Amino acid sequence: MVLMSISPRSISTAAHEVPHEGHREVVDALIGHGADVNLAQAGGGTPLIRASHAGHLEIINALIEHGADVNAASQDGATPLMAACVSGDGRTAELLLSKGADPRAKVLGRSAQSVAMELGHTQVAELIGAALNRSKRRSREGEAGT
Repeated sequence: MVLMSISPRSISTAAHEVPHEGHREVVDALIGHGADVNLAQAGGGTPLIRASHAGHLEIINALIEHGADVNAASQDGATPLMAACVSGDGRTAELLLSKGADPRAKVLGRSAQSVAMELGHTQVAELIGAALNRSKRRSREGEAGT
């Protein structure tokens, strides 16, 4: 396979384009040849942010299984969850939240929930609201137990 003669950095760079296109077998091959699933591009975006924006659940799962950070942010603070909010993909948002995405993360001072609302993605905003409520409830329960 041609990937054998390419440097790990080149493989990681290629891993940025593939998640957006949704080619699971190529993602698996890139990871198998040393792609860094958390390597940020010049603008700070990671393969998981790109896959989350495109709504490729299978790719998202593969990246997370191989150590992608669900809360890794781009230089402007965008996270995979924020990408799901922008695209309005409730399934992606739900998956990311189930894998530990922080519903409180903000980009340019705006929460993921407010971005989803502004863009008219009420289902995503409701999912984030429910996650925020669960987080608050766990926090209160933790304080009561100490």
